[in-house]
Amino acid sequence: MLSRVFGSGDRSPTSRPPGLVRLRDHLQATDPALARLRAGWRMLAVFATTLAVGYGMARALGHPVIFGLTYGGMVGLLVGLTVAGPTAGRLAVRCVWGVPAFLLALFCAIEVEPYRLAALLLAAAAVVVQVAAPAFLGEFGQDAGVMFFAGFLSGLLVPIPVEQMKYIAPIVAVAAVAAAVVQVVLCRMRPETGFVHVERGFLARTRYVLRRVTRLLEPSGGSARAIRALRTEMNRLNDAALLVDGYLTSSGLPGPTAERIHRLVFDTERAAHALGRTTIALCEGPLPEEVRTHVLTALADLDRGDPPAPALLDWLARHEEDSRDPEHELLVARLYRFVALLGDLRRADEAWLAGIGDLPDDADHEPFTTPVELEKGRLPGAGLLANRVLASGGMRSPWNVWANPKPELRVAAQTLIALFIVLPLGDALNGYRYYWALIGVLIVMGGTHSPHDRVRKTVKRVLGTLVGGFIGVGVAHLVGVQHPFATVVLLCIALTVGAYAISAYYSVWAGALAFALIQLYAFTGGYEDSIVVLRAGENAIGALVTTAVGLVVLPIATRTLLRHAQVTHVRSLASFVRESGEVWSGFAGADGTREQARAVDQAAHELDRFSNSLIRLPGGDHARAEDIRTTLRVAVVCAREMSVGSGEALLTSPQREHLLTLTAGLADSIDELAEIVENEPARENSAETSASGVWGRRADDIRRLQQIVSVTPENVQLQHALHYLGYLDDLLADLAARLGLTVRGSDYAGDAPAVGSELFALHAQLATVPRPVPVGDGNGAPGATTLLTSSPIENPPTTGEHRSISGRIRGSTGGPVPGAVLTLIDQRGQKVSRTTVSRDGSYLIDTSATGARMLIVSADGYGPTALTLPSGSRTQHHDIEMTPTTVLTGRVHSTAGAVANATVSVLDDTGTPVARARTDPHGRYTIQGVPPGDYTVVTTGYPPRTGRVTISADDNNVHTITLGHTEPPA
Repeated sequence: MLSRVFGSGDRSPTSRPPGLVRLRDHLQATDPALARLRAGWRMLAVFATTLAVGYGMARALGHPVIFGLTYGGMVGLLVGLTVAGPTAGRLAVRCVWGVPAFLLALFCAIEVEPYRLAALLLAAAAVVVQVAAPAFLGEFGQDAGVMFFAGFLSGLLVPIPVEQMKYIAPIVAVAAVAAAVVQVVLCRMRPETGFVHVERGFLARTRYVLRRVTRLLEPSGGSARAIRALRTEMNRLNDAALLVDGYLTSSGLPGPTAERIHRLVFDTERAAHALGRTTIALCEGPLPEEVRTHVLTALADLDRGDPPAPALLDWLARHEEDSRDPEHELLVARLYRFVALLGDLRRADEAWLAGIGDLPDDADHEPFTTPVELEKGRLPGAGLLANRVLASGGMRSPWNVWANPKPELRVAAQTLIALFIVLPLGDALNGYRYYWALIGVLIVMGGTHSPHDRVRKTVKRVLGTLVGGFIGVGVAHLVGVQHPFATVVLLCIALTVGAYAISAYYSVWAGALAFALIQLYAFTGGYEDSIVVLRAGENAIGALVTTAVGLVVLPIATRTLLRHAQVTHVRSLASFVRESGEVWSGFAGADGTREQARAVDQAAHELDRFSNSLIRLPGGDHARAEDIRTTLRVAVVCAREMSVGSGEALLTSPQREHLLTLTAGLADSIDELAEIVENEPARENSAETSASGVWGRRADDIRRLQQIVSVTPENVQLQHALHYLGYLDDLLADLAARLGLTVRGSDYAGDAPAVGSELFALHAQLATVPRPVPVGDGNGAPGATTLLTSSPIENPPTTGEHRSISGRIRGSTGGPVPGAVLTLIDQRGQKVSRTTVSRDGSYLIDTSATGARMLIVSADGYGPTALTLPSGSRTQHHDIEMTPTTVLTGRVHSTAGAVANATVSVLDDTGTPVARARTDPHGRYTIQGVPPGDYTVVTTGYPPRTGRVTISADDNNVHTITLGHTEPPA
């Protein structure tokens, strides 16, 4: 049911949905996989059920109600908080698995209660069992350990005669069975459902980036605060994309379908990120108001599904050559980049709306794999990092003699030593509530992997306990023991809120638990108001002692963790560059380098999460670590931008060898850089003042390859990848120099602005071409038409000869196309010539005979046309027929009237989406730029309806179609 509720509606990353859908998507974006909502619901359903069962069992057994509520509620609290899973049988077994451990610990607590020393030692044993059990039995060990410790605490909280065990056992057992039924029937989360939630959360995050982009571009929006908000939203988008990849492996989708979703998510994120960065760059420089208006209009067109940025492209065509001032040229380059990214986003939007569909899962097709690792359905913090360091012998001497210990056993050993210190302190502070100090040890060891994490968790625990405890005292005084039903309701609410918040706001959980315990104490013997301070103090003693023990016993230094994360990130870049060369040269057989770039993303996320968890202490040397992290964060952008397209290029054999040699050499240099980072502490402790080694820049090799690779439509993406490879080389070379390496060779940045400007302009032109357009055969034969094709072109010798390119530009009726602009691009993507056709449609371009060229023709009212011209000194003649763009208008209505926000898509004969638009509040839609032909018009977002329409290319090019429509289901 939740899948239908939370997974319905359009899957658009650019268009804002209606209000209620927007609210639902916001929930999915801010609560990935609805994990917090499910945790809260699980606690409410299970805890309320077990309270009711405990109440009924107590009445049936003739015991006080508080007796049943206490033990039934205890089971519900533990099962609701710690047990979850997708498999019904396993989930049910886990719910009842810990009952024997609970009863055993409760019996032991009753028996040893008169013997003080034995009680203290058993308390310590109960804590160690809870920590160590998962090492042997996994999640079942965790469940048994939790129930064992909770059973012991129950015996301390409510001292009872051992004869009462015959009544407690059935209450606990029946409550556990009831919890199992509720978990299986009402709370079980299926993996495919989780994937639906994270996918829609990703789409919502993409829209949030576009919304922040729009706000930043508004006249009053270009503030530092708005830029920070956009950067924050871009980081959240990256987290959402990583989650989608992580959940794809358990989504149940066929391998080919999962792979297509992975590519689509990556391309959507890349375009949105790049749009955000480009917008920030535009706002950091002067932006004419006319341009600002066109840019905002282009974003509004993207929301409506209109053709990408026609007014902005027109402005660029008229003003591109206005000035040679570097500031103006930079503005033009950024605007072309902006237009190109809008085109990428629109194509991604069309792919999302068209739907991926389940492709047949070929038995020979490998299942989908991803480098993204999740930890309990969430992006990992430092847990996986600490486990890798531990497995590699990362503990300090002399503790590293324990080779490759299990993480749980290491934590258990630290816990045991901390307990020997904490127990006497807790007992001295309060002999009755000493177990709170034990709880301090237990909670600070759970989910923490560095002293910084433990200090943060201790502060949150103490503050939450104080606030929640004092609120609980006030409520207990107000309600008293005369209103047990009201107290039960307050308990359910408090624990539900706490369970919802525990994974993101730990202090809220600590406060909710303290609040609940105060209500329980009021019914089981009373308390003093100072109990809140006492609980917080005992927790703090246990937590601080444990933190200190972790620094001395079996320690993993924070510096070691940080260095390991840095090295992992640098090596992921080396692997990415090496595999990129193999993919683009055609030797790897992979479809692009998105998976390799995602591995870089994962390493970057791990480094960022760990670095952000560190507490910046005075006098600490954080500058070097922050410098490395900042540099590597920019390197992630380069890797992402290099992963455009399919990874296919038209190259000759020498060009392939050149590319492989270039990327292999750069990857080897990056590996050497990783070794420098890894060995930096040893170098600091020795007499060496700087690293030994030489970094050879690859800028000259990159420029040479850019010059010899032909700029065909297939190779534009390779040129884009080479451009950002040059930036990556510069970035890491500068880092190598700061780390002490000798750097030789010229940098890439000198020529980068000019190359980037031409590449962005070409990308913008191609982004508006919906499909290959027929052109003449090059000899003027009017009847011969072929689709644009390209082939690898050898690097021709420079002869100094010239050639002329001439022909006519005609419309579909055979007449000239007034104002058509012809742009000639060379092999590097740089503009060679630009001219406008004469009144009769003829044109003449003189250029050198060296190298192949690409001719791009654009005109108002016509779709752009691209034609590859081979090298040679002979005169070439090309008559080009341009296809006019069209306008399709219409109205969507139902029996109740106009239907707003319906998506109208135009599909060609193969079912491929050509264009789309959303209806306005009056049900009207307008679709521009569709080539003439026969199409199917489909409405989505509601029960779909289809209709056929023929779009002609005559002068009166407006066609209206009205589609019947039904109301959406309630």
